[in-house]
Amino acid sequence: MRRLRAAFYESVGVLLDRPDEKKARRSQAAEVFAGHLARRGIPHGPERLLLFNRSVSGFSFLVQQVMKRTDVVYVEAYSYPVFMAMLRHSGIEVRAIRLDDEGICPDALEAAQREQPADWLMVNPHHHFPTGLSYSPRRKRYLLEWAERHGVRLLENDHHGDLWFRRPGRTLYRMAAEAGSPVPVYYLHSFSKTLAPDVQLGVLALPWTMGGEERERLRQLVTLMGAEPPLVVLEAAARLLADPWFAEVYLPERRALFSSRWQCLLQEQRQALPKHARILPISGGLNTWIEWGTASPLAASQEARIVSLLREEGLELMPGQAFRLPDEPVGIVRRPAVRFPLSPLDERELKHWLHRLGAAMLR
Repeated sequence: MRRLRAAFYESVGVLLDRPDEKKARRSQAAEVFAGHLARRGIPHGPERLLLFNRSVSGFSFLVQQVMKRTDVVYVEAYSYPVFMAMLRHSGIEVRAIRLDDEGICPDALEAAQREQPADWLMVNPHHHFPTGLSYSPRRKRYLLEWAERHGVRLLENDHHGDLWFRRPGRTLYRMAAEAGSPVPVYYLHSFSKTLAPDVQLGVLALPWTMGGEERERLRQLVTLMGAEPPLVVLEAAARLLADPWFAEVYLPERRALFSSRWQCLLQEQRQALPKHARILPISGGLNTWIEWGTASPLAASQEARIVSLLREEGLELMPGQAFRLPDEPVGIVRRPAVRFPLSPLDERELKHWLHRLGAAMLR
């Protein structure tokens, strides 16, 4: 917090810069962000980055300026509700595809493509929100091959991408670029999970296949729409990211903190949860996913009961139903589940609430 406060204090002077100086600062900040994303495995220069006042603004821009109203977008069966609502509000057809333990399910993807071909596939392959799952390398290679075969564009949402526990996963963006794949991959990243929740800053990396004229057209549109981040926020964030301490000390300690909380849950689950429950394995991120019972069309009501019981005791959980399409077909069979946060709870609180959750499942 001291470093963040100092970075903002030192950045206030940019408000008095001339227009040409402000433009130069934005270019310099883009170079810093490109350097940070290179450590994440995004091989590109700053000319492919569009900077936004938050990642949701980047997604909104993509929906309004790149997607078409006639497009069909496939999403994961559990997805970020805000993104799904924005797609539906824009009149874009959205179809949810079920997940398995390696990511979005190939059989379900092929079946959906035969029924209603996709124009876009939106996936969250690393530390997926809300389940916490990370796609296997085999599944990511399959998605690139599938998208090339069917002429589908990919949107890779990587909002928790910086928060791996042991090693970073290879992004679809990087895999496509290294293989020379013609599949357009758009990469969306949020710095609010890396810096601080209220430092609203998002990045959209344009496909490596996109030409310079189209990149410049989209860049001008971002400026005209007023979706760029405030310069003082941009400058402060760039100061932090450029500090070697950030990559060498802060991020490793933050990753270690959430990794230790995850290990705490793993060690406690045998004593806390009934045998019919399981915690999905994760390799990074800020939350995990707990399923219980048997697959049933009544999963939503079972989730609501558990969430209500725990809320009375003081813990806010999000049910699986909150992350699904609101108009999905009646009678979907699935296991009840809840999103269980690793933050802001400490290990003592994690253990307490895991035991309370297990007790609620038995009631």
